[in-house]
Amino acid sequence: MIRDEVKEQHQKLEGKTFNEKVQYFWYYYKVHVFATLFAVIALSLFISAVLKDSKEPSIYVVLINSNLASEQDTTLLRDYVISREIDTEEHPAKMDFTLHMSSDSVDDASMASSQKYMSMLSTGKADIILCDKWIIDEYAILDAYENLETYLKPEDYEKIKDKLYYCEVNGKGKIPVAFYTTNVDKVLTDSLYGKKECPLIAICRTSKRKEAAADFIHYLLEPGK
Repeated sequence: MIRDEVKEQHQKLEGKTFNEKVQYFWYYYKVHVFATLFAVIALSLFISAVLKDSKEPSIYVVLINSNLASEQDTTLLRDYVISREIDTEEHPAKMDFTLHMSSDSVDDASMASSQKYMSMLSTGKADIILCDKWIIDEYAILDAYENLETYLKPEDYEKIKDKLYYCEVNGKGKIPVAFYTTNVDKVLTDSLYGKKECPLIAICRTSKRKEAAADFIHYLLEPGK
């Protein structure tokens, strides 16, 4: 059957000029061409995404309940990697702003975000968390955050010591697990959280890049834009 169909197509093209053959091919096979191109592009994007996800990130920042609709709405991470001359091709900097959680709601979106957040904490995927106070309270019980006095540079700790947020952690007593972002201009922008909101910042205890997390906080506290 296939051989007969091929033979029939050859017969139709006999005696036609090159341009006529091209026009015939395009008329009958353009759908196949577009389908093939689409498949190739989709496969390339998939392979690229897999390869990118397999690379060890330089930093992974999670913004919970932020105003961001797109990563293009902020230059925070881009400015950070430029300031540190990080090769993002080898070690991409990642930001997740898709988590939205409510303290008084158990809707599907909030539940899904809570589950995703727990997964991040249990796998050590996240390094830095920016979130509401109630989230710090809820997960500090699980020993989810590091003692900032241990990991921050002395000069950075001095800058935020009046903004520290302490939580009771089993076996460790009351420790500074986060700090308020009051006057941290790089965080308090309309695109991130808005001028009236003041999220807290914490370093995840399970993070594999705590030095990078501490350096990111150092960047946030640096003067400048």
